[in-house]
Amino acid sequence: GRVPAQGPTGGIGRARRRPLAGLVNSVSGTVYVGRDSGEASLVKAGDVFGPGTTFRTTTEGNVVLLFADGQIVGLSKDSTLRIEDYRFEAREMKTSTASFDLQRGSMSVVTGAIHTANPNALNFSVGEVSIGILSKDVTAFIVEVDPKSLGVGFAAVAVGEISVRRRTGAPTPGWWGDG
Repeated sequence: GRVPAQGPTGGIGRARRRPLAGLVNSVSGTVYVGRDSGEASLVKAGDVFGPGTTFRTTTEGNVVLLFADGQIVGLSKDSTLRIEDYRFEAREMKTSTASFDLQRGSMSVVTGAIHTANPNALNFSVGEVSIGILSKDVTAFIVEVDPKSLGVGFAAVAVGEISVRRRTGAPTPGWWGDG
């Protein structure tokens, strides 16, 4: 027998239980990826990944991640980012959610459809603080972990507004935005 042709939403994709979050758009230098299963490997452009994935860049490494909802995350050198959760349901945006944990280094973010449809569904932890996105439309920002305090060492917003809160819920004075 012949195997029937499978389209982009064919049986093979549906049978796989591991959800996909996105793909590696570009890599320069050395970047590692680790998964909840404990396996770790070098990253190359075109690799796909799901929730539970951790990216670690080296002193000369950079990586740009493209997510299913159009969100873009770039990691600079000496950075570690864990994708805690990511579910994108284009037909049911209210059930879509994404959570990221920047453990060290810096990242740049351009939000996608999850944020536009439901701003509260997109969450970023940076060290011991949370980044809240106050804008309802696409937001672009850069944030860096302060290695001494494990808080935000630097935050800059190109488009939109963000807030910074300690994980205990107490707000950190001020916000950054283009107002």
